[in-house]
Amino acid sequence: MRLLNSSRWLLLGLAAIYFINLAHAIDPNRAMSQYIHDQWGVEKGFPGGSVHAIAQTPDGYLWIGTDKGLVRFDGINFRLIQPSSPALFPAGPVLELATDGGGDLWVRLRAASVLRYHNGEFKNPIAEAGIIEAGVTAMCRMKDGTMLLSALNNGLLHYRDGKFEKFAPPRNSPGSSLVISLAQSSDGKIWMGTLGTGLLYQTEGPDLLSIPGLPDVKINYLLPASNGQLWIGTDEDILYWNGFALNHVKLPPTIGRGQTMTMVKDFWNIPEFAQLLAPTQTALSGYVVSGQGEAKAVLDQLADDQDKVLVDAGVIQ
Repeated sequence: MRLLNSSRWLLLGLAAIYFINLAHAIDPNRAMSQYIHDQWGVEKGFPGGSVHAIAQTPDGYLWIGTDKGLVRFDGINFRLIQPSSPALFPAGPVLELATDGGGDLWVRLRAASVLRYHNGEFKNPIAEAGIIEAGVTAMCRMKDGTMLLSALNNGLLHYRDGKFEKFAPPRNSPGSSLVISLAQSSDGKIWMGTLGTGLLYQTEGPDLLSIPGLPDVKINYLLPASNGQLWIGTDEDILYWNGFALNHVKLPPTIGRGQTMTMVKDFWNIPEFAQLLAPTQTALSGYVVSGQGEAKAVLDQLADDQDKVLVDAGVIQ
């Protein structure tokens, strides 16, 4: 069965908003029940448990890190991955997911170990490299598609071209404070969120710099934005670094406050959004309003047109 590509995955979401006004932020005066949304629970096949991470691989699959393990979603069915080797992939929570530039999925487990899913097979890249007791506590994809890992006994490890390289340690390392989140922003800075020392970053120089004024020194998650900007998730707040100063993100009362453990970028928040809407308007209005064509042919052509826009923009390959 041919998998849906990335445009087809998102086509249903775009069709759903086609006949309503676009909103760029959640209205604080509305309850969440007033928004159109889908929810998957155990009654729809989701195995349950808290969700710690979400990633998508180039074949279209969504991968979900949960308390119960790694779940794969094909748009219809959920599958809890049951590896053939429990010693390699023990049962338990999956804390972090990332895809590298080659499309491989990286999986960080509760046991501070990491797996790489390549050509349909899970392997431990750290063990294969002969690195003993690395104890990985955070990881991220770099701007060039390579991977950066923070390890208890080895500092920062950079994985590229099939091997690990050690980053030169900064003169003022985080010390005993655990690095629990990593990111590289678009301006090249490497950001380290710690368990108790707040948010640190490193540029071209040898020193780590800190961001003052954080309301919470436990930094759970970091999400790079454009122009060197950064989203920051803590136990209490969501913060936004605009390149110069911290800003608090005001959430509607209907959402409340709580731990922010993961964030994802809205795929449609790209400059080519209007170009994607143009073929959508033509195709859907022709089919829905005028009854032109058959549903499958219309959707296939629309997905191909959107693919061309995204390929030309360098968003997908």
